[in-house]
Amino acid sequence: MYVRDDNLAGNTLDLSVRGGTADIYLKGALTATGNVTEGFLNTFGGTIRFVGSNRFSSDANAVFNSNLTGSATLALNGGGGMGSSIEVNGRVGSGLAFNFESTMPVTSMQIDHPGLRCVHGFACHECRLT
Repeated sequence: MYVRDDNLAGNTLDLSVRGGTADIYLKGALTATGNVTEGFLNTFGGTIRFVGSNRFSSDANAVFNSNLTGSATLALNGGGGMGSSIEVNGRVGSGLAFNFESTMPVTSMQIDHPGLRCVHGFACHECRLT
């Protein structure tokens, strides 16, 4: 799917995947929610402003080759032998929070170009990332 910021005209794109793969190519910025279950979400380019409820669970895998901003919480859930993972190859703006809820196997997250700090001024798993 190819999406430009003017295609949505102020609407929110639902990035939902269940049991499949979605490749999203972005130009500009867009507002979105993400819900991935047993699937793969890959984004390329642009900036995603996350809002609302966002859940990556039960063997969900997401690779964001995009910048992430917004005022939402991205929840990563794993359990029952199925972990979830998120990789961010763009910048992460202030306002996003990440919630990890997992039993075996664990969830994982990798941010390659973070541009983020906790409220104490250093990387910290206890804080909302700002």
